[in-house]
Parts: sequence; structure tokens; C-alpha cells
Amino acid sequence: MEYADDSPLYAGAHDRFLRAELLLAAGRAREALGWYASFGGDSFFDLPYLAPAQRRLGELYLRLGDGARARAHLQRFTALWAEADPVLQPQVVQALARSGGLGP
Repeated sequence: MEYADDSPLYAGAHDRFLRAELLLAAGRAREALGWYASFGGDSFFDLPYLAPAQRRLGELYLRLGDGARARAHLQRFTALWAEADPVLQPQVVQALARSGGLGP
């Protein structure tokens, strides 16, 4: 879609993230994975959702027993939010703790 980089409407970032959250809430974690993974940072409109999507991916892979993928996503989340506002820092600390306990 050639308009995705020019328009938040065509990029659909909010709709994709909302769909992933709804799938997760409905207990359809495997389906939600693909929607969260769609936030690769390629579009300017994806940027607000990139770190939260990485956090969710880490949590989901942890739940599914894939420690290596969980750690990679949690580490990316913590790198993206390393200098986040103080009110968000507990999420970073929690992700660091989770990723640190997943081994090398």
C-alpha cells in the first residue's frame, strides 16, 4: 500500500494495535502475535506503538515458552524505553527483570 507512509488512516497503526489487544483479551494469543509483529518501525505512524508491541511480543513468547524470542523482544522494548518518562519506568524495570531471568 503506497499511502501507508503518508497517512495515519492508511497505515492503520491504531487499528492494528487495537486488534492485537482485542485478540489477546479474547485468549487468541497466537493470532495476536502477528498483529504485534506488524510494528517494525517502517512507518512513522507505527512509532508510538513500536515499544508497547515489543513488550507484548516478549510477554506472549514468554507465555508460550519461547525464552529466546521473549528475551529479544523484551530487550528491544527496554532499549526503546530506556529513557522513558518516570511514570513508565516500572514497566522497563519489570521487562529488564523478566529478560534477565531468561538466560543468555
